[in-house]
Amino acid sequence: MPPTLGQRLQEIAAILTRAGIDDPRREATLLLGHFLDLSPTELLLRGDEKIPAPAGLATAVERRAKREPLAYILGKTDFYDITLQVSPAVLVPRPETELLVEETLARIANDRPSRWLDAGTGCGAIGIVLARHRPQTTVIGIDASMAALKVAAGNQQRLTAHLRLLAADGRHLPFASHCFDGIVANLPYVAAADLIGLAPEVRDFEPRSALDGGPRGVELYLACLPEFHRVLRPGGHLLFEIGADQEDIFRHHLTPAAGFELAEIARDYAGLPRIVRCRRCA
Repeated sequence: MPPTLGQRLQEIAAILTRAGIDDPRREATLLLGHFLDLSPTELLLRGDEKIPAPAGLATAVERRAKREPLAYILGKTDFYDITLQVSPAVLVPRPETELLVEETLARIANDRPSRWLDAGTGCGAIGIVLARHRPQTTVIGIDASMAALKVAAGNQQRLTAHLRLLAADGRHLPFASHCFDGIVANLPYVAAADLIGLAPEVRDFEPRSALDGGPRGVELYLACLPEFHRVLRPGGHLLFEIGADQEDIFRHHLTPAAGFELAEIARDYAGLPRIVRCRRCA
């Protein structure tokens, strides 16, 4: 006889615990629920039922025990108010990036047209949310990775968001000067030497090209600033996500002499510097 759902849930959680997963019970619930098409509440209510193990569950648990990100195994992740499809071609969107979305939405008027660039769109997370919440805004998402853009295109179509996608590098933007009201960017910002110390899920599975920001982690951003300045209209907004130890570097570079007026570096949920908010000088 197969074990009950409650017993199976305990077995999966025990495997994940031994693998060092931070929240094994929650992830076991998500894995089992995914393969049985049951919500966490339904799993709880039906805990005494005996159901044979669904096909693919054992392999999925084994993959997670090897620290492959849960989002890659399930093929999806929740972000802000949407569910996104993800693959190893893109980073898994982080909760901290939701703060970047909130800061950006607060600076886009809801009652008039505008034009915004989502630089380093990845799976399309930021651009899709902006396009859905600010329908009068034209949002263009760029990424240097064609594989990432394919994932973003799938999400854009599935969520019917009016996000335009383009293969482009932030250091060489194919746009006219002064054509954007704002730019939101989430570019690689991990220092190369720090990659080895990242969690196994990130270090061993997520695309290195979306993580490695150069020797100090800021090199790509600094290289993109001249182009961001060129395509922003005077007074246009620039918001982007940074590493927790990079605040002083950006305070040094984002000055009126460089064409930017720094407004704020907001803190994340842990109180660490995370979101840079500035404007292009007139």
